[in-house]
Amino acid sequence: MARAMTRHDRVPYVLEDERDLSAEEQTIFYVRTMTGAENYRSMSRATLGLTVSGLAAGGAERTLYAIHACLIGWENFLDVDGKPMEFPGAVEAVKLMTPSDIGEIGVFIVEGCELSAEDVGNSDGPSPSPGA
Repeated sequence: MARAMTRHDRVPYVLEDERDLSAEEQTIFYVRTMTGAENYRSMSRATLGLTVSGLAAGGAERTLYAIHACLIGWENFLDVDGKPMEFPGAVEAVKLMTPSDIGEIGVFIVEGCELSAEDVGNSDGPSPSPGA
């Protein structure tokens, strides 16, 4: 049975290199899932897309689109003086982030829109037979 997606999901994400830090030291990025239309729009922007290990050629544009569309907030993002910054909106936020952080978060967003082999096998209904 098909179900509607909501754009109001708020998923926290902590960068891999900060996961061993105390909660007070971690920056938390909040993202939402791409809608189906956004996912297809992002795919049209990349010729080779993303790989599990990170960005492939052509994936940078898809990643940037995903960040612009789905980064909705952060906590504990510090300025150069170590003071917390307010979230300025995704387009402006990207200008403050490192390329590796953009890539990591973008891959997380995009991979959240793709079904794994395990997800496909866990569907509620039977798989269609070839030629059915």
